[in-house]
Amino acid sequence: MTKPMSIPAAFRFILSAIMFLGGGFGMLRAQDVRTVSSKSAIPTANTFQAIPVGFRLDVDIYSDASKPPVAQFQTLFTEHLSIELNDQQGKVTILDSQSQMLTLLNTHERKMTEIELASLDSMLTELLARTKPVEFQESRPDPNSLLIGDATVEYRVKTSKPSMEIMAVRYADYANAATKLAAVFPPYKPPQLRMKLNQLLLDERLLPMELKLVTRTSSGAQELTARMLKKDSLSEEDRKELQLIQGWKNQFAFVRATDFFGVK
Repeated sequence: MTKPMSIPAAFRFILSAIMFLGGGFGMLRAQDVRTVSSKSAIPTANTFQAIPVGFRLDVDIYSDASKPPVAQFQTLFTEHLSIELNDQQGKVTILDSQSQMLTLLNTHERKMTEIELASLDSMLTELLARTKPVEFQESRPDPNSLLIGDATVEYRVKTSKPSMEIMAVRYADYANAATKLAAVFPPYKPPQLRMKLNQLLLDERLLPMELKLVTRTSSGAQELTARMLKKDSLSEEDRKELQLIQGWKNQFAFVRATDFFGVK
């Protein structure tokens, strides 16, 4: 991959909360639009499904299509683990779909923490109880495109059917966990829209090969685009990386989640 550029300050907050962006599609037709309430957009159940072989997703995030990516990361999927590697930030996020546990590692500070998904769901429920309901509009410009958003922010997604449906299931499971995490801990990203997108992808067993995030402010619109490359198997190098991460779990200092994120 191309060496990432430094991340512009204007995009840092958005980048820290994005999982697998990429996208774009055509004009919106009135008959294609329906209003979606955030009340039904928050799935809380997680169903473990193992995959027979591992696979990998590589993501490049762009703020300008004519320039190198501003961020890159990879997610490795094994039988029951989903491991996101962000070398640029020195972060590793592990979802164990079998034990329903998130493990977070900071390779720069050599520390780690664990969070049960049930606890994360409880914190999210409490958070959403204090927020106003959000209405989203959803449309399908064509069979391989999806648009969902509101007046402030929208996702424009190009989708693809993976070779095995379980790939889409495992992707959505991880994306949901990461979305919840970013909502209740820094960067405190509002989760409703992204979780609704995750549910739509899960329902139709789709992967977002490109996703564009458009954020509208008083000063204009900002766009971030992510492009995802899927590899249907793990390489020997990937498997060595997994062994290295397992070693880190045995070496890093264990801290509480609040200490890991530096919050009180």
